[in-house]
Amino acid sequence: MSMSEEIRKPPSNVSDLVESVGGIDDLAAELGLERIVVYRWVKRDSIPARYHFAIIKSAEQRQFDLSFEDIARVHAQEASCQEVLV
Repeated sequence: MSMSEEIRKPPSNVSDLVESVGGIDDLAAELGLERIVVYRWVKRDSIPARYHFAIIKSAEQRQFDLSFEDIARVHAQEASCQEVLV
């Protein structure tokens, strides 16, 4: 692997996912949302499903590597953590 190639680590939580597409401010602006909305997603560690497609499209347009599988994995991990707490 050359020095210019970078191994992508899939996001492990919503904070990582948001950072992987430019951060709270960039994602909020791209989606036409107030910054506080995306900030709350990070704090709750959950993104409402109605935004998943728009986030993927935004990532594609900005040439970020993000998939529906990444979003699903983040939410599955969050659900698993909640089950342990119950």
